[in-house]
Formats: sequence, structure tokens, C-alpha cells
Amino acid sequence: MQLHTKVKKENENMQTEKEQLLDTLEQRRKSIRELEEHNKRIRLAKSLADTGDSSSDIKLKINEMVREIDKCIAYLNK
Repeated sequence: MQLHTKVKKENENMQTEKEQLLDTLEQRRKSIRELEEHNKRIRLAKSLADTGDSSSDIKLKINEMVREIDKCIAYLNK
């Protein structure tokens, strides 16, 4: 009987730890996605500043980014 109680308590502790680890994992994944987006924006801004493209080229790049954002939003809504 004591062994059953001990194993049950260990199982509950492991379940709690598992939930905490899953939460931590999700937070880290979210942080990675945010950092990747930030990095992408920095690279894009740098490339726009360095290239000296005409305004029409910049508008095309912005339109491409808007389409990509729309795709991401559609993906998140699924």
C-alpha cells in the first residue's frame, strides 16, 4: 500500500514537471520566433538602406513582405 502511494505521488510530481517543461519549451519557441522575425526585419532594413534601390523597387519589396505577413496570419488562423 505504501509503495502504491509513493509511486502515485512520484507520478503526480512527474506530471507537474512535464507540464512545466512543456510550458518552458513553448515560451522558448515563441521567443525564438520573435527573435527570428526581429532579425529578419533588421536584415531587410539593412539591405534596403545599403542597396539604394529606387522607390519602385522598395515598394515591390514591401509588397512581398506584406504577402508573406498575410501568409503567416492565414497560417496562424488555421
